Amino acid sequence: MYENVSITNLIPGNLYTFKVSAVGGYGVLGKVSVLSEYTVPNVTNTLSISDASINSISLSWLPPTGNKSFYLVQVLGNPASNVTTFIENVSITNLIPGNNYIFLVSAVSGNGVLGISSTIAEFTVNGRISLSLQFSTNLPENERKAYILSQLQQKLKDRFVHEKFTLLWKKESVK
Repeated sequence: MYENVSITNLIPGNLYTFKVSAVGGYGVLGKVSVLSEYTVPNVTNTLSISDASINSISLSWLPPTGNKSFYLVQVLGNPASNVTTFIENVSITNLIPGNNYIFLVSAVSGNGVLGISSTIAEFTVNGRISLSLQFSTNLPENERKAYILSQLQQKLKDRFVHEKFTLLWKKESVK
C-alpha cells in the first residue's frame, strides 16, 4: 500500500530533499529513502522586444518569482535556434530580414526542469529601404552620380551603424 502526501507552499525553482521511512512498532525506523528534486520555476514576467533590426531582435524580461539557474530562449522560425543566458536580456542575431520569429523564454532550474514559457513574436526589419532625393547642383552630370551615392552612403552609415548597404542607381526619365 502506498501513501500519498502533498507538500505545499514550496518556492518555485528551489531544490528540496525529502527523507521518508516507515515507523514500526516501538518506534523502530525502517530503511530511509532519500529523494531530492527541484520544483518547477515560475514563468518569466513582462517579456518584450527591446530592439528589432534587419538581422537581429533583442528581448528583455523580468525574473520569475522564486529561483532559477538560467534561462532558455527558443527561437522558432528560419533559422531556428536555442540560446541560454544567465541574465534577463538577450540579442538573437543572424536572422533573415523580413521574417517572422516566435520567441519562447523559460526559466530553468538546476537539474534542467523547464518552467512555463513566456512567448512573443516579431518580424525582423525588411532589408529594403527606398529613398527619394531632390537636389540642385552645379556639378557636371558625369560627377553627380558619384557625389550623390557618396552622400547617401555616408548618411546611411551614420544612421544604421551595424548594417551594410549596397546602393543602386536607377535613373528615371522626367515627364
